[in-house]
Amino acid sequence: MAYLNSNNTLVTDILDLLDKDWIVWANVLELLAYARGLKPVVRLAVDVATCDVLADFCRHQQWSWRCSEFWLEPVFRSNLNDTFTRLVYGNAPAECNRVLFIGHEVATRRAEKLEAMSDQMATCELAVLYGYPECCTATYAEVQSGIPWVDVFLRDSDPGDRIWDWRSNKIAYLFPPHHTLLPEYFPCSVACELTSRLAHAYEAILFDYGLRKLLDIIREGLLRPLLFFGGSLYRFEELKFRDGWYHVVGSTDHRIIDVSVTQQLQDIRPIKSLRVSDGKLIVRNATDEWCEPLVPARTQLLRFG
Repeated sequence: MAYLNSNNTLVTDILDLLDKDWIVWANVLELLAYARGLKPVVRLAVDVATCDVLADFCRHQQWSWRCSEFWLEPVFRSNLNDTFTRLVYGNAPAECNRVLFIGHEVATRRAEKLEAMSDQMATCELAVLYGYPECCTATYAEVQSGIPWVDVFLRDSDPGDRIWDWRSNKIAYLFPPHHTLLPEYFPCSVACELTSRLAHAYEAILFDYGLRKLLDIIREGLLRPLLFFGGSLYRFEELKFRDGWYHVVGSTDHRIIDVSVTQQLQDIRPIKSLRVSDGKLIVRNATDEWCEPLVPARTQLLRFG
């Protein structure tokens, strides 16, 4: 925890949970937001051991908590490592977690009741309790139906050469260490104003709690350019613009998004340069060049600032 510039016991305890892998980064944001009064309840999917550890944490902080009566049974896992679940009561199916609700007692009880409902009004009320934008919660129904969340996130975006707000960069979640400024929900759009507003709020929380070094690390990661091309997602350390081309500088992270497309395309790594022009994306390596029409979440350069 070298990035900690605070003597705040709460922050130290939360980061200790993160360091020991009891929670993920998004949970850090949510727990700090609850402590700051930004949301009335935090929802955590936990196994038995994790539940016991987090219960001890809540007792130490004098926070109310409750464990759900239902289990979360996995339904399917996407190629983006997201697990979709359904609620099951009674005996625990294999590989199931419960939900640990941390927050005001009335809010935790209400959240558990709403989780068992499937109507739109319940979904909207849950969005308020969890502090998620209502527009994003409504769009989540599409993601649950099997549409990749990246497709939803980028489908209305301009695939041309423009700069997006780095604070709303949810795609960085796909690369270790998975730090973003957003809690565990899928934004309805890269241009969602409510998502941007929420990310600004979490940025302010980290700053106010003395996590400025960590905030600098997160900002550096979220500013890194991203490229969708040939069924893969690339994250560049830096792009230098010269003579109409973006030239790749430093390291490149790579993640396969669509295996079928990737298998049909010759491996283009390492990418040396790329260009966005006249509705097309041109990619070069040391020996070859490829050109494809710009298509959101398929053939697209994303830059942040």
